[in-house]
Amino acid sequence: MINLRVEARQELHDSVDEIVNSLGSRAPNVIGPMDNFANIINPEEDVKAGKGKNVDLNNIVQKERILAVDNFISRWAYESVIAFHAFKRDSFKMMLEVIGQFGTVLPYPTRYALSDPLLKLEIERSKKNLKKKTKKMERGWMLDYDGCLVRLKEEKHYEFMC
Repeated sequence: MINLRVEARQELHDSVDEIVNSLGSRAPNVIGPMDNFANIINPEEDVKAGKGKNVDLNNIVQKERILAVDNFISRWAYESVIAFHAFKRDSFKMMLEVIGQFGTVLPYPTRYALSDPLLKLEIERSKKNLKKKTKKMERGWMLDYDGCLVRLKEEKHYEFMC
């Protein structure tokens, strides 16, 4: 009789452990052909729409996890000598959005990919954007890449209006 109770408690304990373990682990996201249409990675729309800002931060665990992520981001920024104003740029927000949408299985880019093909793509994108934004306007004004109006008044003297 005592052995049956011990066995029953052990089985109950084992089944509770199995349930707890199954809740904590999940299979990685498997990307299939339908994801090309259903899960398009487009961070610009999400950043403009303000998605992700309605997260309940009252949960202490959530706050601790956010603090841990912020610590890793700040440590990387300090080690890489990234300026603080870089974190206010829309491109940083879009990068975080894309990483979040992709998930934990995102492979990091190789040094070669960053130094050659991705760099060439970014240079081409920058040239296209610069051509769009650099327009000569009346009276010698020019729209600069920051969106400021610049005019050469005299030799080596510029006037800025932002």
